[in-house]
Amino acid sequence: MTISTQPPASPFSAEELATATALLEAERQAILDSVATRHDGSTEKSDVTDGPGETEHLAVAEYQELVNRLDAISEQTLKAIDASLARIADGTYGICGSCGDAIPMERLEALPSAVFCTPCQIANERG
Repeated sequence: MTISTQPPASPFSAEELATATALLEAERQAILDSVATRHDGSTEKSDVTDGPGETEHLAVAEYQELVNRLDAISEQTLKAIDASLARIADGTYGICGSCGDAIPMERLEALPSAVFCTPCQIANERG
């Protein structure tokens, strides 16, 4: 008896995988566009000096902090999208990373980069 060490194959048709790929690539491009817009020069340092305009420095610093947070979230999301595209390429997209069951297409349509089925996601979030 031989035990297979290969992960289960994606339960979705080529058409469904093509749709998922298109969704992921569109989401990826939207994120890249958003990052580019955030960095179009509007975050450059203010030329206001100390004194009455001091609050503008605070506003610029707060804005830059927000941009940094958004960039970190964008980076995490891009990594998740790239991982999903890799799973599509290797034939394991749509397989729960925890239990090995199929992730319902409805979940993947709502969150194309989902790695876990809903019950496993809930269990992971609860710790």
